[in-house]
Amino acid sequence: MNDRRQTWQRGSLNWSAAVLAVECGELREAERLIGRALSGNPPNDIANKLRDLLVDEIYSQRQAIG
Repeated sequence: MNDRRQTWQRGSLNWSAAVLAVECGELREAERLIGRALSGNPPNDIANKLRDLLVDEIYSQRQAIG
């Protein structure tokens, strides 16, 4: 398996895990998974999904909580 495919798969798996963490209310874990995925330099489409999840779900839920 080449590095590009592994990078895409790793980013995609971390995004999926982060979505599940958000759905379970584990915002800190979701944030950690997103940070880990972004540090691996994922492809732009995955990086954009990760950033959107961070801003749209995690940050907005934290603001709503207070």
